[in-house]
Amino acid sequence: MKYTNNAIYTKVYNAVKAVVSNVNVTQTYTAKPSSFPTVFIREIGRLTPPVTASFSNAQDISERTWEAQVFSNLSPGAKEQAYKLMDGVKSAMRNLYFIETFESPMDQADKSIYCLVARFRRIIGSGEDIPS
Repeated sequence: MKYTNNAIYTKVYNAVKAVVSNVNVTQTYTAKPSSFPTVFIREIGRLTPPVTASFSNAQDISERTWEAQVFSNLSPGAKEQAYKLMDGVKSAMRNLYFIETFESPMDQADKSIYCLVARFRRIIGSGEDIPS
């Protein structure tokens, strides 16, 4: 299976559901999720690395950046649940050979909601398949 957006999302979806079965996993962003816990994950950037570019651009090599946002309102335990869910995201992304480039809590207007954000990056060639 090729590295498509849906294939990457499905791997993360399955990993997160294995951690907390009732989690809402989506690629559609909303500032305040309609249900909790929620994992929002999507590709936020794609580019051709300058060192791989050719006149024909035939290699089809891309550097992709994905972002995950984990929201929890569990009381008590929102922070712990968010980190537990993010560990599921990280595990899936590591298995796909993505490197974590950023992780940080994100302040929310509603202090009963804990949000954790992480970004992952990887260079993918057109001949690569997702590990099974």
